[in-house]
Amino acid sequence: MNLENKKILITGGSAGIGKALIHELLKHGAQDFAVIGRKKKPLEKLKEEIPSANFMLIQADVSNPKDLEKAVKQITESWEHLDILINSAGVVSAGLLSELS
Repeated sequence: MNLENKKILITGGSAGIGKALIHELLKHGAQDFAVIGRKKKPLEKLKEEIPSANFMLIQADVSNPKDLEKAVKQITESWEHLDILINSAGVVSAGLLSELS
């Protein structure tokens, strides 16, 4: 799979599964990532941890419609198109997965 020149949006990409996906996508040639996350520090840390990627960092909460509008506007103004959307944002507060039925 060749992902060179693909524009990729990942929600929840500053940690967990989203961040792991960035590492995997880089192995397949991806370079351009728009990453939406709620917290500024983890977003900024991505640039330090993964200097080979081109990041558009967007601090936003995907459960807030106004934040989503802001994110869409920023991506639309910066990129002509979006090739891949990965929705990885989410928080599970039900407990440990091993303890759920």
